[in-house]
Amino acid sequence: MFCHLDNTNRNAPSSFSTAAECAGLLSQTQDKLHHWTRQHFILCDFAEHLNARFGGIFLAIFSLDYVTALCFASRLVFGSADRPVVWYAFAVSSVVLFGSYITLMAFPLVRLNDTSRALPRIIHALVAAVGNLKFDGKNEFHLENNLRRFEDCCRSNVLSLHGQQFIEYTRPFLARTRDDGKIEAWACVQAGWL
Repeated sequence: MFCHLDNTNRNAPSSFSTAAECAGLLSQTQDKLHHWTRQHFILCDFAEHLNARFGGIFLAIFSLDYVTALCFASRLVFGSADRPVVWYAFAVSSVVLFGSYITLMAFPLVRLNDTSRALPRIIHALVAAVGNLKFDGKNEFHLENNLRRFEDCCRSNVLSLHGQQFIEYTRPFLARTRDDGKIEAWACVQAGWL
């Protein structure tokens, strides 16, 4: 036996019959790791280009929708009582429409950030799985080190889209969007005070 698993994993082969199979597995994993690293840096570059070219548009979309929702909400609060029911229905539906548009537009951008933040944990599990494999040779040491470097790279290069460095589309951004009256707390979180 040239390589085997220390733990019992039903989906993984328990042993390889030849050294060539072990070397082939290592080579395939190294090739995939090289491809993943290249793709990650391409995505980082793409996110930088999106931020540079569309950051102002992201900020304008958020600002206009936020101000519009706030205006309709203020019309509801400070409006006179003699308005028809249709006017109130229009104002409420406008607040819901523009408030949900702010949130729904941000979902794919937030999902990108969440997926990017989860990637180091997935790679860490892969490092642990490779660490459980015992090979007769030193190639697995290089693979494990390369995986750890890629894990560190993903941890330090989190993909994030923003609106001119003022709005960063992360999970806390969605939570802050739901609290329309908490602008001070939102600014404190953005500044890193909370």
